[in-house]
Amino acid sequence: MLLSASFGTSLLKVACAQSLKKRDSNLEVRPPYSFSMANNKLLCLMILGWVILTAACSEAPSRIDDHIGGREPTASGPASTPAASGPYFGLEGGDTPQVLLPGFISTTLYDLNGTSPPDGREFFFTAGGGETIVHTRLQTDGSWSAPEIAPFSGWYEEFDPLFSPDGERLYFSSRRPADNDTSENGVASNLWFVERAGDSWGEPRPVSLPIDTDRGNFYSSLTHDGDIYFNKNHPGYWSDIHRAVKTEEGYEIERLSDAVNYRGTDADPFVSPDGDYLIFRSNRPGGVGRADLWISFNVDGEWTEAQNLGAPINSPATDYCPFVTFDGRFLIFTSERFIETFHADTIGDFDDMLAKSRGWDNGRGNLYWVSTDFLDELRPSAAR
Repeated sequence: MLLSASFGTSLLKVACAQSLKKRDSNLEVRPPYSFSMANNKLLCLMILGWVILTAACSEAPSRIDDHIGGREPTASGPASTPAASGPYFGLEGGDTPQVLLPGFISTTLYDLNGTSPPDGREFFFTAGGGETIVHTRLQTDGSWSAPEIAPFSGWYEEFDPLFSPDGERLYFSSRRPADNDTSENGVASNLWFVERAGDSWGEPRPVSLPIDTDRGNFYSSLTHDGDIYFNKNHPGYWSDIHRAVKTEEGYEIERLSDAVNYRGTDADPFVSPDGDYLIFRSNRPGGVGRADLWISFNVDGEWTEAQNLGAPINSPATDYCPFVTFDGRFLIFTSERFIETFHADTIGDFDDMLAKSRGWDNGRGNLYWVSTDFLDELRPSAAR
């Protein structure tokens, strides 16, 4: 490609030089097969386009571009720095779920899996389509940086970032190759983590849990004691939630009781750092939508019967991927709900439908936040 670009540049110089020579010579008689000045200009433009195209192809990156393409609030332009500032984006109150920074965090892409460290000065989430982990951080002037692909991500399909309670590790799910993958196809999801290395992150390392299903392990959430709560996905698209208890030899894995695991999909477990409650996704009967957020409390070592978080946290759509900020104030979750649906009273014609699909309120999934005041209302008296 570099040779082609160089050769094209040489042709461009020759053609343009010929054009200039003919312009200055004022020749009235042209020899056979000579080009007119207009044709020479056209040739220059064609070769210039060739040079630009071949040069661009020769510099194609080995991973997804560092800046997420298409992260726009509408079809009109790129995402801008949000007005919100300070840790946790300066969020306050909020008993009704709100879209998290539309056009900046919640965009036209499929955005999910939000998480922050205890100081609230970073935010990691998954950008859909490529299923890549991206991040933004609080800058010295109080604003938030434009979202970028995390330094350890972009080469493999990965998602579900979740911070450890001390903020020194970031756990995530990835389909990158792993030695402990015993699934038949060898591309199942595994749990990985990175550790802080100054202002950046170290190399990804797999969690030493066996991958004994063809679909793998997902969504790793940790307690202060180092216990990992995660879900196993099984053939037939059902899943259940497990706990991995740290031992000297590695981990002992146990499936949570039927109070948490029903018959279907129970996944995306977020456990509180103290291990006293668990919020997760389930499609069991009694929900509000296609899949809802449910909660179970740990009382004397036993998990209580799961309760639906109810509306307005849950919606008729799919609600999932919970995370409670480490200051205990906010629930961050993903929802595929619409703020305004594609109804005829708001959509006049097909062009209106296209325009809506190019905006952030397109039903592909956005991040939402809400106050955690509901926790005290749902917590059983024995757990208070």
